[in-house]
Amino acid sequence: MELAKSDWAVIKKSPPWAIDFWGMGCLIYELFSGLKLSKTEELCNTASIPKSLLPDYQRRLSSTPSRRLNTSKLIENSEYFQNKLVDTTHLMEILSLKDSVEKDTFFRKLPNLAEQLPRQIVLKKLLPLLASALEFGSATTPALTALLKMGSWLSAEEFRVKILPTIIKLFASNDRAVRVSLLQHIEQFGESLSTQAVQQAVPLPVYTDARKRKRVLINAFTVRALRDTFPPARGAGIMALCATSSNYDITEIATRILPNVVVLTIDPDSDVRSKAFQAIDQFLQMAKQHYEKTNIAEATGGAGMGSS
Repeated sequence: MELAKSDWAVIKKSPPWAIDFWGMGCLIYELFSGLKLSKTEELCNTASIPKSLLPDYQRRLSSTPSRRLNTSKLIENSEYFQNKLVDTTHLMEILSLKDSVEKDTFFRKLPNLAEQLPRQIVLKKLLPLLASALEFGSATTPALTALLKMGSWLSAEEFRVKILPTIIKLFASNDRAVRVSLLQHIEQFGESLSTQAVQQAVPLPVYTDARKRKRVLINAFTVRALRDTFPPARGAGIMALCATSSNYDITEIATRILPNVVVLTIDPDSDVRSKAFQAIDQFLQMAKQHYEKTNIAEATGGAGMGSS
């Protein structure tokens, strides 16, 4: 108001935030009324202003600049800004300052909390912050559940653009718990992974020759993962063997993979046992296909020799 009147003497004596708070009041009016402010008198129409914000908004109308509230104090103290949305957004923005316990507690609550917040704010504000936190290591493993929860609200194309790049980067994480969590949730994003994306996420088999590739994969999954003392790691190892099944020939399946997986059908963990039976079904089917192809080849070869 003083600025519009070019009342520089008053401006000089006013607190530095006086003009900012007046401008914020104009913004608040336009946001809640949905109208463009055309004259100062319209600011007195407070019908559209939320009741919890109204007292502070009316202080903005004061013709005495010194009575106007500091904008930062408004955000800190106003009842209107004390809500789950503001608290969640603020915490996400200062996440790097929180300790691991606070982060872990927050991310375990976030999937349910996100359902209570405005969907568009979750997708356009919180989701990018969450993806960035996961990529740069300031988020803990439970954050992946929240990321996939929010990602389920996107279209397939948006998921591919906004979520998959983060997931692919996480496969290279040095944190075993992160990689295990990715495999545990693979049914939520597996169908979105193209061959190129899989190769990018798991580069080792791509950049080694076939013989080394098989040796490295089998050693990693059977010698290490399937014998890990951490049950989710054993389960993840089984799933990884199934996902890379095309890399193994029938001899490796029969002599190395199946014997190691069969042992896990009596694993103390029920989830590991269930995954073991699924893997056995898959690899036995591959063995049956090999058996049928061999029989056909032998029959064809025998018939050819008889006709000659």
